[in-house]
Amino acid sequence: MRRFLPYLKKNKTFHTYVGKRLLKFIITSGSFPMAELVLDEHFMTSAEAVQCAAKAANIALLRWQLANGASYFSANGEFVSADSEEVFNIWRDTLVSSENGEGAFNWYSIKGARNHAQATRLASFWTEQHTLHSFSKDILGQALLWTAQVNYSLVLAAALIECGADVNYRGRRNAETALNALHWVAKKTTRDAAHLAEFLLLSGADPNVQVYITSGRRKGEKVTPSMEPGAKGISKWLGKSWDELVDWAAEARRQQEGVGVSSVTRPED
Repeated sequence: MRRFLPYLKKNKTFHTYVGKRLLKFIITSGSFPMAELVLDEHFMTSAEAVQCAAKAANIALLRWQLANGASYFSANGEFVSADSEEVFNIWRDTLVSSENGEGAFNWYSIKGARNHAQATRLASFWTEQHTLHSFSKDILGQALLWTAQVNYSLVLAAALIECGADVNYRGRRNAETALNALHWVAKKTTRDAAHLAEFLLLSGADPNVQVYITSGRRKGEKVTPSMEPGAKGISKWLGKSWDELVDWAAEARRQQEGVGVSSVTRPED
């Protein structure tokens, strides 16, 4: 390989789609010395290469990449969804050592939590980091909005609310065109979205917030979560109409307040 490498790198194919496929193959199935021999440092520290290494649980290469300033922001999802605890911990330790715990709250990280175990692991890290750094309402609120948009995780939503996220957060500018988390999940027609809507209502989400539509066939209208497809079909999953769910959640909150309970019980995802 050492003898042929100079000729290979001079070949234009090495830098094309075919060449990139070869580079990815080396990362995912080769050893770190092989990757170090064949790959140039620029590609080795790219987000694309980090994603490949995380997917393949190439521990030696990952450690080298993160120690050498690799771009890993868009690869966060691969660390969160990794089956390997060691891969997750490499990412975790990198964020901690660089005092960048808020990086764990980004869109890629949230999207990467695809099952209960992954969400629980990420939620635990969030709670630990928030205890140490007390992240802003914007970081927590935006993470809740992303959770409501991409994976509808009860575990992640509960962790964020326990950390102090505003259940009715609508973005930094709180514009009348912005949706809260409840409105985002009301757009979806899945079981997970329905259960997250229930949890958000129990946590104090406002079902009557109006959003002004600025484009499309509903341009100029003001809409509420109850007008969305998920809300209209929620009885399929919860056995209650939207209005019944809203009334039930409001009564449950009144009872909790009456006995001095400040928040709903953290759910299982």
